[in-house]
Order: sequence, then C-alpha cells, then structure tokens
Amino acid sequence: MCRVPLLLCLTAAAVSVSGCRAFRSAEARSDNTLVLPAQTREALDAIRESRRLTAACTRAAGIIVSRHPGIAPEAVALAVIDFTDPGRPRLGQLRGYEGREASELAALPLAIELMRQRAMGHLTEHQVAGPVAEMLINGDVDAINAAVDALTDTETGDTLIGPALDLFLQNRRRVDRSLQAQGIFGTSVAHHLTPQSPQGREAQAAERLLPSTNTITAADTARLLYLAGTGNIISRVGAAQLYGTMQRPAGSELVNSRLPQDLPPETRVWGLAAWTRRANHGACLLALPTGERLAVAALTEMDNDEPALVRDLAEELVQQLLDEGD
Repeated sequence: MCRVPLLLCLTAAAVSVSGCRAFRSAEARSDNTLVLPAQTREALDAIRESRRLTAACTRAAGIIVSRHPGIAPEAVALAVIDFTDPGRPRLGQLRGYEGREASELAALPLAIELMRQRAMGHLTEHQVAGPVAEMLINGDVDAINAAVDALTDTETGDTLIGPALDLFLQNRRRVDRSLQAQGIFGTSVAHHLTPQSPQGREAQAAERLLPSTNTITAADTARLLYLAGTGNIISRVGAAQLYGTMQRPAGSELVNSRLPQDLPPETRVWGLAAWTRRANHGACLLALPTGERLAVAALTEMDNDEPALVRDLAEELVQQLLDEGD
C-alpha cells in the first residue's frame, strides 16, 4: 500500500489539513478515520533494511563517538528510515533493536495511542490535545504519567494485593498490547516515570512487569515517526496535529538544543527529545530541500547530560547521506 507522506503537506508556519486533499489514499478514507492495526502492519512490512543506510549509521556513530570522549561505542543506538519514495521505505540501523530506557521519549508512543483512542471515540479532543502538547513540547513527566494512567485505566497509589494487583498489572499492559497488535514489539510504556525509586504499586509494577522500566528502541522510534507521518498508524488529522506540536520552533530550548541544526538551508525539522541522568535521546523527522524525507532516532546512555551528542549524531548521519549523492 503506497501513500505519499503527510509531511509533504505540513508548512513551516502552520499545519494545514485541507492542504492534504491531493494526497488521498487509494481507498479515499476520510481524514479522521481510525487506522486499523492490519494497515499499520502492512506499512511496517514494506520497510526493507538497507546496507547503504546501515553503513551510514555506522560511519556517523563512529565519527561522533570519537569526538565525545568518555562515550562508549555501545552506548549509542541509531536508526533512520528513508521514505523519500513512500512506496519503498528503507531502514538503516546500528544497535537499532536494542531496548533502551525510554525516559521522556515514551511520549511518542503514548501520544499516538491517545490519538488512536480519540479516533475510536474513547477520549475527547480536550482529553488528548493538552496532554499531547505537554508531553511532546516540554517532555512533561506529569503529563506522561497521566497518559499512562488514562490509557490503562489505572491509578498510582499504595500497594495492592490479590485480584486488585493482578488487574492493575494486566491493565498496565494495555498500550503495549496495542503496539504489539500493530507490529511494534520493542517498545513498552507500562510504567510511570519516577525521579526516585518507585514506590507503592509503581514498585510492584517494576518488580513484576518486564521490562521493569519504559523501554524503546531506535528502530521502533524511527518506525513510529514514519508511520505517523505517512498516515499509517493515526489519521491524517492526527498526524497533522502531532507534527504541528513537534515542529521545531514550537519546542522548548531544552528540546531544540538536542535536535539537528547544522542542516541544509530550508530543511524542516519535527522532533522531540528526552534526557535523564541515564539517558539522552533525540528523534526527528526531516524534510530536506533536496527532497529526501528521513525519520531519525538517536538513543544514548551516559552518566551525564550531553545534549550535543544526539544532535551531532543526527547531523552527521544526514551529512553522510548527502555526501553519498555528491
């Protein structure tokens, strides 16, 4: 199934849903129609691994790690999907399937699931728009935790026992099960983000659910960006809202400092970032003036915050790909 990316319709100044009329899918489904899991799996099946893109990831990571003393090569995971030709998406990755602590990057799968629940009529626009903006623009931990509770019909609190605990743990897997039904298996968002050691039922979830923290892979992050941008996991209306929120000028400086900046003039950037004591991640969708459309995810693990690392990884990867075309 071939779709022209919705990204092509997003202007640098505003999101225009009506401007996408020319990019209707073959089924001419309405802009707000729920995207079924089978359609998402079909879009994922169309992605093929590319030796060229994987080699570019390897070169870019090697160069940037050499510039950042103290960063172990294995601490870096990188993935890119080139969907310049929407009918032939290609994936390159370096440690792209290794699970990493998601940190605030859990906002991406949670935002997508919130929009899916709205399309099914389970949530209202008011319940979705505000939390999505807070999660994606500011990486707001409270908004992320509230999204986990809302999507799993759970509530944090004191420890539970017996059937109440069983139900709590089962419900906390709801988003994971939804992602798996759509073909996303390396991502888990069943936990609250806690600055200290988890307490109460959050500690019970950490003890009994695996993985014990929210986890994501670079490949899954790139896939989710690609799927949303092509209308293959949420509707075109949802995609326009998602990327309107992620549009770089709207982001905070803490987010923007982690997104690529040294790019060809007129490149458009949509992205989000995450940073904790143990993780420093960045993910973005790029529309280059030369026509390339890339979904890029860089996940790193370190003992200190180094915002330039994920930015440099994305910039170097783009440069490697552009140099190939010279």
